[in-house]
Amino acid sequence: MESSGWKCIEYFQDILERELQLQHGVGFTVQRVHFGGATEKTAGYMSLMHRVSIDIEVGPMRQLRTLCYIVKEKSETVFGGDLVDVLAVFPKERSVYEMLLPTLESLWSAQRVRFGPKMLKATECDQFTVIVMEDLNGSGYCMRDQSFNLPLADVKNVLSKMAQFHAASVVYRAKGGGISEHFKKGVFSEDTVGLLSSYHEALYSAFLESMQKRHFPAKYLNPLVKY
Repeated sequence: MESSGWKCIEYFQDILERELQLQHGVGFTVQRVHFGGATEKTAGYMSLMHRVSIDIEVGPMRQLRTLCYIVKEKSETVFGGDLVDVLAVFPKERSVYEMLLPTLESLWSAQRVRFGPKMLKATECDQFTVIVMEDLNGSGYCMRDQSFNLPLADVKNVLSKMAQFHAASVVYRAKGGGISEHFKKGVFSEDTVGLLSSYHEALYSAFLESMQKRHFPAKYLNPLVKY
């Protein structure tokens, strides 16, 4: 994998020190750093998704530990192209992970409710733009490898999380909380019509294919196919 400004142990040094919280005089030694893909494919993602694994030895006993992180990297090679900048994708994501989610979670602090991964570091410069987040795999989180028949227990969990998020957002707004200026412009606007049109055909075809695989009734499918 090509090296870039963030793909070095020095970039993660401050993150490791905060994560380990070692006592004064106790150090650690990095044994191995691996940069790999965090997703099977990039289609549909508006950034490159990397998983970074760092093997370290801690203290005089040389205790072995592995710390993992997810890095979202801005790239011209992924879905979206110019839309990434027009829609201010990275500034929006940084605002959400850095400010909004921690604030909403603080309203549920007694219940320890979480709405997303912690943001550990973000850099935007001429050479690269990245957001470093915790790897939720470490806490047992995993993506469902299926598109059909979501278990009822999972449906209830999703609805419960949405209700908690909504309740926190209501309290946040009632207390005068605001949002980034970037969110005041929607996805569909005069600035995005031309850019979005180039993706319409492929997305529409994928949408129809998905409905057909799920055996939607003809009364819903036929009008869409004719369109």
